[in-house]
Amino acid sequence: MNANEREKIFKSWSGVSEVALIKEVATKGENIDLCIQYWARKRKMPLTEYELFFHDVVQTYVQRLLTERLVCKAESVLSNVQRDVRYFYYQFACECSDPELKEIVLDHLKKRESYNYSKLIENLEYHWQLLLQLKQSDHIMANIKKHMRRINLETLVTLDTNTLQRLQVELYFETRRQELLEYIDKDILWRYLVETQNVFDIIRWCLLQNIPKSFCSTPPNTELEMKYAEWSIQPEMFDYALDCLQDINDDVLRNSFAAAGYFFPAEISNVEIILRRICVTQSFEQNSNRCEKLRLGQVMWQKKLYYLLLQDFIKQNELKSLIVGNNPLMEFIIALKTRSLKEADEFKKVSMCATKYLKSLDIDLYQQQPLIRVFELLNETPSITKLQQSLKEDLLPPLNYLKLHYQQQDENSAERTLPTPYDLLKVFKDLDFNIINKERITFINTSDNKHNKEKDDPTMQLTYIHYIKQSRSAYAVCRLIIDHLKN
Repeated sequence: MNANEREKIFKSWSGVSEVALIKEVATKGENIDLCIQYWARKRKMPLTEYELFFHDVVQTYVQRLLTERLVCKAESVLSNVQRDVRYFYYQFACECSDPELKEIVLDHLKKRESYNYSKLIENLEYHWQLLLQLKQSDHIMANIKKHMRRINLETLVTLDTNTLQRLQVELYFETRRQELLEYIDKDILWRYLVETQNVFDIIRWCLLQNIPKSFCSTPPNTELEMKYAEWSIQPEMFDYALDCLQDINDDVLRNSFAAAGYFFPAEISNVEIILRRICVTQSFEQNSNRCEKLRLGQVMWQKKLYYLLLQDFIKQNELKSLIVGNNPLMEFIIALKTRSLKEADEFKKVSMCATKYLKSLDIDLYQQQPLIRVFELLNETPSITKLQQSLKEDLLPPLNYLKLHYQQQDENSAERTLPTPYDLLKVFKDLDFNIINKERITFINTSDNKHNKEKDDPTMQLTYIHYIKQSRSAYAVCRLIIDHLKN
């Protein structure tokens, strides 16, 4: 439309009142934009501001039409000014005090939206209740006006998704209405927690997620916490929090992030802090790649955190690079990492490294660690001579737990002495050597079978070593004692 045509229309409106003209263009659906421009210029108002006034007049007009039961004409007017009939009619019905009129309006809406009416009503009801709840919060209403020029059901439903989600999150934390959780998006909720610096909920969400179970022993106990346990925290969510919460120096928060494999920028290159947070949260698996890149072995060695050097992310080559000169401790740690304790030969090598390390401590090794001699004996090829030697060197007296156990067994005895190997057999294996020896002698003397006698001959039967190799310790000890006494 050119300027001349527009001016002609403006002149034709010169004798028409403002409200009458608005009703006319809204009813006909013609020259609506021109009408707004015309009266905005006459009133010397901004176009956007007058547009609000225009729709307010149309709304009053449509409400009068509905009151007069002209539901079809009212629908036509709303369509002409590009208003959504569904939201307008539903809000009108909810606010209407006339039951008959309310029924008429909803019945018209049902005929108009017959295809999916029940789902539509469910959605309208939720947003209507949401609107009523929002209006009860002065804080939220002060913020909502930034996004809605007129606060009604239609403008609420047509808000962009992020803004609507943010309003629902704010309303949830103000009212704690559980039904809101079904409509809340986890990303918007996370951003809200970060922006409001709700450290407690952020920590709780982290703890209920990935994180080693030993680090979080309290299960979810509210509907929100159940959502926290259900909603996984994505990498971009962690990144957003790391960027926004750098000034929050909360150790629990930072440990919670570390447990998931994330560290704040200020700590990302501080090896000692990273190591401390990983140890506190026991998150070695979650941070294995980071640990390998940072080569934490040297820090662990310097801090004497030797047990951590056994973790899988500490590689053997890294440990070998830390060896300077003769270092029995590092050799022992490497042996523990590389040898299997379930294989006899492997266990023997580990035991030898352990002995070497303990001897390097400049202590009375066998006095303080008497069990070492037992392992040394077992690691070597068993023989009667070696066992006799160990008995002569008082292997058993330093083993205090044996002494205590033996004393408990003989607490009524007048004289308490250290246990002999025979006493140990009787207490722990219920084997009385005296009875066994008597039975053996009786068997030999009464046997007429030459084959049996030959079978009893030490040169013909299995030796102590064979029983050791077969892991039959009771038979081995019994055989050893018998052979020893015979000789």
